[in-house]
Amino acid sequence: MKPHPWKPILALLAAITLATPAAAKEGGDQYPVGVDGLAAGALPPPGTYLLSMVALVHGDVQDADGHDAGVEANAQFGVLRLVHVTKLRVLGAQYAFGAILPYWHQSAKIRTPAGKLELDADGPGDITLNPVYLNWHLPRNLHLLATVDLNLPTGRFRTDGGLSQGVGYYSVSPAVAATWYAPGGFEASGKLLYNLKRENPVTGVRSGDELELDFAVAKLFGPFEAGIGGYYAVQTTDDELDGQKVNAKAEGLALGLQAAYQAPFGTFIGMWHHDVTSDSRLQADRVFLKFMLPL
Repeated sequence: MKPHPWKPILALLAAITLATPAAAKEGGDQYPVGVDGLAAGALPPPGTYLLSMVALVHGDVQDADGHDAGVEANAQFGVLRLVHVTKLRVLGAQYAFGAILPYWHQSAKIRTPAGKLELDADGPGDITLNPVYLNWHLPRNLHLLATVDLNLPTGRFRTDGGLSQGVGYYSVSPAVAATWYAPGGFEASGKLLYNLKRENPVTGVRSGDELELDFAVAKLFGPFEAGIGGYYAVQTTDDELDGQKVNAKAEGLALGLQAAYQAPFGTFIGMWHHDVTSDSRLQADRVFLKFMLPL
């Protein structure tokens, strides 16, 4: 596809991956990569919970060779997430369901031949429905979780060169996660997700599917927990328009610190991730503050 002079910049939810002409993948991330580290494979006891997050992201878009593509991005956002854990058992697993609604502000500074272009926008992003959580609590403090996320294009998608709140297409994300509380007060957690994307009916582009891995290893100190974590994400198929490749496949690796505190009334998790490598995606520092409160 012949790149437009300055095609729309797309960003979504916690990941904030921006697209630039022939430099980065088409569209943003409907899953905030790296956000499911500590306790990724363990649901709480039956009940209704508010699992929400606030985050800050700052970085620069990288091209296919890992070089600066001339776009600086910032985002501040909040995510409202409700989860209901039932007493129902399915295949021996605890059944739960939920939904996610993001709302955020983003800005971008783009270097152009005519000078620096500055853009900003705010509003609700794409809604995610979580119809299936299946959580197995196994011996030796091992927990396994299987989920399916349905990502809906409810956020505003713009074609006038402005910033979009949504990516403009449907996607489905099956995932598996595990958490092991090992002897000696250690935790090892990970989540593997595959994002299957539909074609954007406005642009005609079908964004490439992605494989994403979140991970964390930590030590518990009473109600406190501290450790390291991060994510790895890679596009497994090309962005396509009429069967033709239009962008380089995106790939990225981040590492950082994670910490948690189990209060009497809820759980709080803080995370900082730094992108070590980024090809055709945003290279950024990401700070997340998550909390879980029973309702």
